[in-house]
Amino acid sequence: MIENKGLSNPHGAIYVVSTAKDAEAISDVHDNRGKRKAIFDAISVHSLNLDVENTNVTQKLLNDIQAVQDKKTSNNSVPKNLDEITEAVKQRLESFDIEQRRKAVDYNPTFLIALDRDDAERFSDVIESTLRTNGYNAYTVSLASSGEQKTLEESKKLNPNAFKSAIINTYLNPDNQAQQFFDWILQGYAPSLRTGWNKLDSILGGGINNELYVLGATPGLGKTTLALQMATYLAQTKHHVFYYALEMSAKQMIAKTVNRFAFQLSGYGEVYNEVLEANPLEQLPNFFNVYKGHWNLTWGNKSGQQIMTALINGLKMYNDLSPYLHLKDNMTKKPTVSQVKEDIRNFISRTGEKPVIFIDYLQLLQSSDDLSQSTAKQRVSDAIWDLKIISRDFQIPVFVISSYNRASYTDLHAGMTAFKESGDIDYSAEAIMTMSYDFDHTKITNAPSEYNSFFNKTVGDWFEAQLKDAKKSKDRGQIVQEGINLTQMQPSQVIRLSMLKNRFGGIPTPIYFEFRPRFDYFCELNDSFTPINAKIPSIKDIHTIIKSNRLINTEQ
Repeated sequence: MIENKGLSNPHGAIYVVSTAKDAEAISDVHDNRGKRKAIFDAISVHSLNLDVENTNVTQKLLNDIQAVQDKKTSNNSVPKNLDEITEAVKQRLESFDIEQRRKAVDYNPTFLIALDRDDAERFSDVIESTLRTNGYNAYTVSLASSGEQKTLEESKKLNPNAFKSAIINTYLNPDNQAQQFFDWILQGYAPSLRTGWNKLDSILGGGINNELYVLGATPGLGKTTLALQMATYLAQTKHHVFYYALEMSAKQMIAKTVNRFAFQLSGYGEVYNEVLEANPLEQLPNFFNVYKGHWNLTWGNKSGQQIMTALINGLKMYNDLSPYLHLKDNMTKKPTVSQVKEDIRNFISRTGEKPVIFIDYLQLLQSSDDLSQSTAKQRVSDAIWDLKIISRDFQIPVFVISSYNRASYTDLHAGMTAFKESGDIDYSAEAIMTMSYDFDHTKITNAPSEYNSFFNKTVGDWFEAQLKDAKKSKDRGQIVQEGINLTQMQPSQVIRLSMLKNRFGGIPTPIYFEFRPRFDYFCELNDSFTPINAKIPSIKDIHTIIKSNRLINTEQ
């Protein structure tokens, strides 16, 4: 085993056991002192050797590898270089004649990857995967973990004996979990990421962490709106987010966000109320009229100026966060988990940043490319397990939306069995949450005349009256469905968020949100069910002109 300069890079080195015979010789030594000496001898003495008599062939192989690595490349080329290196090794082996190939069978390198601390997270996983894909043994060595040792050279200089021991120990025990845990402690756990809602952060232990989260609800309850609002808040706080929108286009998601920002910037409806004094309800923004465009036709008159200003500023807010919010909607077919993983790997390798992942929604995600023999339940089970592996291996939060099975649509307190093709959701996720309508606190302010006697009362009041009316021929399920329909008519709805599973803590009491569907907006409710509106970042004045239905920033 040697430090091979041909396999070095500016941010560390790659150490390699050169032949199967080296490995066998080391494994034949039974006492620890002898084994360590055998490994140290391999580091100190051996050169990369195919164990063939023709030394010219060995030298050509070395030259091939050296030529690839000597190219002047940037840090981002590390994965590409490894592909070229392993391909050069493969081609050289295939060029041997029969006798040389017979002897070259002993060439069984083990790569020990040792990178500087700042580059280890960015490149180690890519390099290790590349080498293993090409059939080599590859392990990551922790040589620069402490605060004083950030680079490989610093580790060598600070404590050369410990440096050599780390190489030896990794070869002897590459899956040393005690060392991995020690490195983890030195590195420190990443801080929780805030969601934008204090109560939700509280029941999640401070925010979202590098775990797998699942949110389930029936159609129309606002799953996407809640998740997108959380994703945009993370982007506003400079965290990269990959949002896989498998039901909606990126333009539709942007329209929902701009609609919400405009509502918030208008004083949470204060400006809108003034507009309504002289205009019909249709004059107010909603997802559809924001998305369809022609803003100047809808709000270009004098009475719509305040709304136009709110929309333009909302668009400016979205523009500011857009470098951090990566909407993944360019799907010609249902994406696979492997595609998601490749997106993450490439992004980390290119930028050094780790994204938060949102999957909207689980049942539209494929677990692999070949699913011809899989049932729907098996596909969901495989997908949720693969997403858990992504969260664990990349150390990133993964937030997954799941639909319910139809039998649970009228279950106001749905449990684990409500999740459609639930598979292993209850085993794999660290936290499982559900959303449901809260009849008891949703006021009836918009309904057909048949509900007039319950105007300004709650849906819960209506629901209880229906259950007590013995003359009604409807069963409970029908009454629940009618109550859901009635709730969905209301401009302000109260939504209960309950936690079914919390791997790292107890099950807290539910928290409540006010949902304003017209404005794509969720806000928390306090204990007296009063809205706790979020603070809006200050917006600089921007000067725009409306021309040919385009917004032009005159300061640019």
